Amino acid sequence: MTGPGRKVGIDSLNVKAGEQLTPPVFKAGSGDLERLAYVGAATSYGFLATDPGLSDRVTYEAEGLPAGAELDPDTGAFRYKP
Repeated sequence: MTGPGRKVGIDSLNVKAGEQLTPPVFKAGSGDLERLAYVGAATSYGFLATDPGLSDRVTYEAEGLPAGAELDPDTGAFRYKP
């Protein structure tokens, strides 16, 4: 596939992903989560999730975290001290 100034290479495409893949389930549920942080006080939270697909591994990533905030890609542990 090509487009204006862009190229995309696809090695494989799973057309049955909706039937074969399962989304992760977060321990806290699927609703919105609000956390408060206070300047000078450390805060932490565990975004714990499991995947019903026994062989699937959950990894975590975040975009736009504030400077100094960390999200462990393997455990989902979030740490921040504003």
